[in-house]
Amino acid sequence: MHHEQDIWQMGNLRKKMPITFWTFLIGALALCGVRPFSGFYSKDSILAQAMEQKNYLLFGVGVFVAALTAFYTFRLFS
Repeated sequence: MHHEQDIWQMGNLRKKMPITFWTFLIGALALCGVRPFSGFYSKDSILAQAMEQKNYLLFGVGVFVAALTAFYTFRLFS
């Protein structure tokens, strides 16, 4: 990837840089809030607190933002 500026030429990360690929995958899963990773517990506690306080607007916005985060993270990943 040295001196490469065209993002369309930066694909196929799994074969070119496997350690970076797997590290990025673990980070993406944590950012998206997948269960065994730390992002799940932080998102879960925020959403649970919003629901416990009966703040449905904040809960809805939180779920929407979490879904957008997952969508755009895996869009970047692929």
